[in-house]
Amino acid sequence: MSLNKLSIQTIKRIPQVVGEADIIKSLQYMPGVAAANEGTNSISVRGGSFGQNLVMLDEAVLLNPNHALSLFSTFNPDAISTVDLYTSAFPAKYGGRLSSIIDVRMKEGNNKKNVITGGVGLLSSRLTIEGPIKKEKSSFILSGRYSYAGIIVNQVAKLNSIIPALKNFRSGNEINFYDLNGKFNIELNEKNHLFLSGYLGHDHFYFKNFSDNFSLDWGNETSTIRWNHIFGPKLFTNSTFVYSHYYYDYRLINDTRNFLWQARMTNFQLKSDFDYYANSKLKLSYGVFSGLSVTLPGKISPNDTSSIINQFSLNNRNSMEVGAYAELGYKIWEPVDIKIGARGTSFSEIGETTIYDYNINNGSILDSMHYSTGQKIKTFNNLEPRLLVNFILSSNSALKLSYAGTTQYYHLLSNSSIGMPTDIWIPSGKKIVPQESRQFNIGFYHDFFNDKLESSVEIYYKRMDHIIDFKDNADLFLNNNIEAQLLTGYAHAYGIEFYLKKDYGKMKGWISYSLSKVTNHIAGINNNKPYSPTYDKPHNLKVVMLYDLSKKWTFSSSFALCSGSNLTVPAGTFKYYGASFNYYTQRNAYRVPAFHELDISVSYHPEPKKKLQSEFLISINNIYNRKNVFMLYSRQDDLNLDQTKSYKLYLYGIFPSVAYNFKF
Repeated sequence: MSLNKLSIQTIKRIPQVVGEADIIKSLQYMPGVAAANEGTNSISVRGGSFGQNLVMLDEAVLLNPNHALSLFSTFNPDAISTVDLYTSAFPAKYGGRLSSIIDVRMKEGNNKKNVITGGVGLLSSRLTIEGPIKKEKSSFILSGRYSYAGIIVNQVAKLNSIIPALKNFRSGNEINFYDLNGKFNIELNEKNHLFLSGYLGHDHFYFKNFSDNFSLDWGNETSTIRWNHIFGPKLFTNSTFVYSHYYYDYRLINDTRNFLWQARMTNFQLKSDFDYYANSKLKLSYGVFSGLSVTLPGKISPNDTSSIINQFSLNNRNSMEVGAYAELGYKIWEPVDIKIGARGTSFSEIGETTIYDYNINNGSILDSMHYSTGQKIKTFNNLEPRLLVNFILSSNSALKLSYAGTTQYYHLLSNSSIGMPTDIWIPSGKKIVPQESRQFNIGFYHDFFNDKLESSVEIYYKRMDHIIDFKDNADLFLNNNIEAQLLTGYAHAYGIEFYLKKDYGKMKGWISYSLSKVTNHIAGINNNKPYSPTYDKPHNLKVVMLYDLSKKWTFSSSFALCSGSNLTVPAGTFKYYGASFNYYTQRNAYRVPAFHELDISVSYHPEPKKKLQSEFLISINNIYNRKNVFMLYSRQDDLNLDQTKSYKLYLYGIFPSVAYNFKF
C-alpha cells in the first residue's frame, strides 16, 4: 500500500529539463507527491515538508540530495537499479522521517560481461563502466557524471549584445557539479555475500546574474558495507555499516565582511536485519540498529586579513540513537493478509551545549543551563506501531487499511522552499522535542483487462505533532540560540488520491490526481490562527504518456497542473524616523497563480553498429512558454520609496535541448 516503484527505463523516458533524466523529479508524477517549489527537487509528500522525507542511497542517508540549487538530483540514473517510494504504511524497518521513504539502490554490476554506457547532454556528461571481477561470482560498477553548466551559461552571455532579452546577462559564472558512484558485489560462498558501495558528490555555485558577492560549495559522501548471510532455507540476515557526511561552505566575497561560513553533519550507523519465513502464510522480519551523529551547525572565519569578521563557531550538536523493530506478516485466511509491527527507538543528545529558555510573550531569554561533555542532555523513547490489513475482494480487486506511527528526531531549519544547501539540520534536545506523526489510510485497488490497466483510490488523514516554524522576524544567521527563534505546534493533512496506469502495448503511461489540504496550528504565528504552509497545494494533476512509434522512434510527453504555492507578501509600508519599512499581517496568505506545463521528447534509436547502441534525444520543456512563478520578492519602488512593489520571477520559458546516449 502507498508503495510506488519507477523503473529506470521509465525515468529516462519522462521529459525533463535539458534532457537530464532525474529520479526525484520523476517521483513528482506519483500520487501524493508535489514539488515544494516548481522546477526544483524539493518535494512535499502528503502535506509534509521536504525536510520530512528520508532519502537513502544504498541505505546511506542523503541530507541534501540536490545539485545546482535543487534543479537536479544527486542520482545518476546510469548507476541506479531500483527506486521505491513509500508515502505511508512504512515497513517497520524504516523510520526517522514523517512523510516519505525514498529508497534508492545502486546497480550491482554486470557479472557476465563488460558494459560501457554514457551520454552527452546540454549541461552534463556521464560515463559508466561495469563488468565481472570473477564471472558470475563477483562484479563491479563505476559511474561518474560532470556538469559544465557554468561554461554553457558564459557562452550564452556572449550573445547579450545580439539578443535584447540577454542585455543584462553577464559572464564570469562558475556553476559545476560532479558525482561518482561505485559498487562491488562479491559472492564469498553459497551462504555469504559482500557488498561495498560508495558515493561522492560536490557542487560549486557562483552565479553573477543572481548575486556576485557570494559562492556556495556543498556535497555528500557515503559508503555502505553490507554482509548478507543465509542461515538456512528459512532465515537470512543483512548486517550493514553505513557512513554518510554532508557539508556546505558559504563564502561571502566583494564585501568588507569577507568571510567563510561552514557547516557539517556526519552519521554512522550499524544495523542487522533478519527475515524468517516460517511457512507460506507466516513471515517475520526483525532487526536492531544503532547510530551516532556529529553535527556542526555553523562556523565562521575570515577569508583573509582584510575581513572585519572574527572567528566564531556554534556549539556542536551530537546525538546517539539505538533501537529495534519487528514485523509479522500473516495470512489469516485466504482472502485476508495482515502485517503488524512496531519500531522502538531511544534517542539522546550528548556532549557539551548551552540551552536557553525562550518566552514567547516578550522574546527574552529567561535562563541558561550548561552541561559538561559526555553528559546526556535529554533522552527520548518512542514506540512506533505499524499495521496493514489487505482484504482480497476478488481476483482483480482489493481493499487495504493501514496505520503508521512515525517519529523524526532531526529538524531541518529552512527559510526557503527550494532546499538550499545553507539549510540547517539540528537534533532534538532540551527545547526541541521530536516530531511525531500518526497516519491512517484506506485504499481500493482494481485491475482491468487481465492486469493490463491498474487503478487505485486512496484516502488518508495525518496528524503531525511538534512541527516547527520560525517566529516572525526570526534571526537565523550565526545564532547560537536558534531554539529561541522557533515555535512548535501541530498540523492536519488529509486528501484523496486517484491513480490510473496502463502498462502494456505501444502506448503506456499513467494519470494521477490528488485533492488535499494541510493546515498548521502554531501558537505565536499568524495571530494564533491556523495557516497553510508554502507547500499546501490542494490540486495536483500529473499525466505521463510513453508511445513507441516504431522500433527506432519513441515519443514521450508529460503534463502537470497544480495549485500555486502559498507565500507571505507585504500588506503595506510604514515610516519610522523618515525611513519606509514593509509590514506583514498573515503568514502565507497569498497563493501564486497555478503551475502548469507541457513537456515532450522524441528519441531516435539507429540500428546498432557492431556492439554500439545509440540514442539521440530531442526534448522541449514548457512547450507553450508558460511563465510559472518560481520566486516572488518585494522591494521599494525606485521612483517612490514610500511604495513597495512585488515581483514575480520565473525560472525558464520554452526550453529545447538535445542529448546523445550510448551503450556498448
